[in-house]
Amino acid sequence: MGVHVLVAIDEPAIRAALAGRLALALRGEADVADGPLPGGPPETLRSVVVAGNPSCTPGEAAALVAHGWRVVVVVASAVTSGSEQAYRAAGVSGYLPMDLDLSPLLEAIRSAASG
Repeated sequence: MGVHVLVAIDEPAIRAALAGRLALALRGEADVADGPLPGGPPETLRSVVVAGNPSCTPGEAAALVAHGWRVVVVVASAVTSGSEQAYRAAGVSGYLPMDLDLSPLLEAIRSAASG
């Protein structure tokens, strides 16, 4: 596999539900875990963090990227162009609305893991 996806959204029920759905959708492609935002470098080179806004600020996203996380995908409850620009400047590869359709999130994770 080689791809590790960490779901780090503050709300435990949403975090667990999203991690479960991603684990099913990415079966055979990635190993999926859930937990808090990491404080250091990833254990594998192809690691993707799926983090919630506002718990993961642009500054925290930039710190994750600086620690060597290849990609940070931020799932936002309300997408705004100003916020998206701040997160993009921090180095995130995806800034997506929270949605029941996982297709855009799966595409962003796969793109992040391959890039």
